[in-house]
Amino acid sequence: MDSSDSAAAHQQQQQHTSSTLVSIEVIITLAIGAGLMLLALVMVCGRRRAHAVVSAAAAAAGIKTKKLRDVHATLIGICGSGKTALFLRLIGQKFRETNTSLQSNQHTLAGRSDVLIVDTPGSRRKRGDVLSAVEVSKKLVIVLDSISIQDDRDEGANAVADLICDVFNGPAAITDGLTSVLFACTKRDDLTSFSSKAVRRLLETAIARELATRQAGVGSLGMVAGVKSLQRGNRSASAATSNLEGEASDVGLYLRDDGKFSFDDLSIPFSFVDVSSTCDEGEASSSSYSFAPVRDFILL
Repeated sequence: MDSSDSAAAHQQQQQHTSSTLVSIEVIITLAIGAGLMLLALVMVCGRRRAHAVVSAAAAAAGIKTKKLRDVHATLIGICGSGKTALFLRLIGQKFRETNTSLQSNQHTLAGRSDVLIVDTPGSRRKRGDVLSAVEVSKKLVIVLDSISIQDDRDEGANAVADLICDVFNGPAAITDGLTSVLFACTKRDDLTSFSSKAVRRLLETAIARELATRQAGVGSLGMVAGVKSLQRGNRSASAATSNLEGEASDVGLYLRDDGKFSFDDLSIPFSFVDVSSTCDEGEASSSSYSFAPVRDFILL
C-alpha cells in the first residue's frame, strides 16, 4: 500500500470516528433532554400522573412499561402519635413501646390480594417522604394522639393541622389517587383521652386557623406559582378543569364562607374512629378499644 492509499484509509477512519462521536453526542443530548422533560413532568404533575403520561406514550409506540406500584394504605401522623405501635399491631405483632424514627416501615399482608402498608416518619424534616407516600396511596390513615390533641404547643391539634394542610393543600400535594381517609384516634384506653367526636371538633378548629393563616400569607405575597388556592370558590373550577382533562381532581381542604372548616366538605369518604394499640381484639368489649377499625378499613 503506497502513501496515498494509507492517507486515504486514515482519513476515512477519522471520518468514521468523527461520525461515531457525533452520534454519541446526539444520543447523550437526547437522553439528557428526555430526563429533564420527565423531571419537569414529575414536578408539575406528580409521579402518578407523569407515569400515566409516559405509559400512554410508550403504549402508543408499542413499548411495554412497568406498572407503578400503588401503596394500599399509608399511616401518617406527628411524632408520638402512635403510628408505629399501630403499624406493628396491623402486621400481627404484639404491642410494644417504640422510639421515634426517621425511617419509613412497610409490610405486605398476604391474602387474596397483597396489601402493602407503609408507616411514615412523624418528623417534620421527613415531610417530603410523607407526601411521596401519600401520592401513590389508595387509602390514608391519619393517626391522632387523643391525649395530646388538646395541647396548644408542639404536639397538639395545631401541629396535626399543619401536617394535614401540607398533605392536602401544600405545593407538592398530589392526592388524586386517594379513595378514602380514616382518622384513627389512638390511646383511647387512657382515661384522660378525648373521644373521636371531640378530637374532630378540635382538629376542625385548628385547620380553620391554619388555612386562614396560609391564605393570608399567599395573599400578602401575591400570586405564587404552584400554591393551591385556599378559597372554597376555586374548588369547582379546579374540578371542572380536571374533569376536562379526564383526571380525578385533588382532594383539598377549603374554608367555608363563614371562615369555618368542616371535614364534611371533603370530596372523598372519611371517618373518625376510637382506637387502642394496647388491647388485643379478643379483649375488646363495650368498655375497651382495639385496632380492629383500622384493620377493617385497610382490608375492606
